[in-house]
Amino acid sequence: MNCLILGGGSKFGAVFVQTLLKLEHKVYAISSNEQGLGPDHNLVWQFLDWQTVNMRDLPRITKDLPDLDLILFNQNATALGAKSFRTGMQKQQDWAQAYFVSCQLPFYLCHALKQKISATTRVVWMLSNLINQQDHAPEHASSPDYIGNKYTNLCIMKAFAHHAVGCYLGIVPSKEIGRGDHAADGDLADRMIRYLLASPVDQLKGQILPTSIM
Repeated sequence: MNCLILGGGSKFGAVFVQTLLKLEHKVYAISSNEQGLGPDHNLVWQFLDWQTVNMRDLPRITKDLPDLDLILFNQNATALGAKSFRTGMQKQQDWAQAYFVSCQLPFYLCHALKQKISATTRVVWMLSNLINQQDHAPEHASSPDYIGNKYTNLCIMKAFAHHAVGCYLGIVPSKEIGRGDHAADGDLADRMIRYLLASPVDQLKGQILPTSIM
């Protein structure tokens, strides 16, 4: 199986890549780093600077990729924090770049890769449990672009599922994911991969699935 992962260099993304490799899948990982991941003949790295990546990078990102069985959009970017609201200062280009990385980059990649996406290709957005909450803790409320971008990705996924060839879906992770429990993350990654590959396309397409069902 050929897998493309955006945001596979650290935390849960790195564990997901490691788990794919243990299951002997070919992995094309796009990230700004490769924390804790050594060389592997089934692993092809492509490094991007999330602060500068733009539309001109699309041909380089996509040109050597094979037909794909699984795509996971796991990258995250945010430009707003508590300081943004205390001082009123925020660089517009930083905010725009975070939106490009979070939402626009996967949108344009899906179009650039349409010849490599079949009806059975699982195209997955990692969402956030915060999109289902109306009342956020102070630390969550100070990063509204992160939450908003996750909800935008949900809507983008739904539109692709309706209009494009491929099996597009979203996953809402538990709160514990990516918090340093490598064994728990590895178990979840293994269950996710097996669930995504074993479930029929008609059961997955357009769905928003919690990790608790996997």
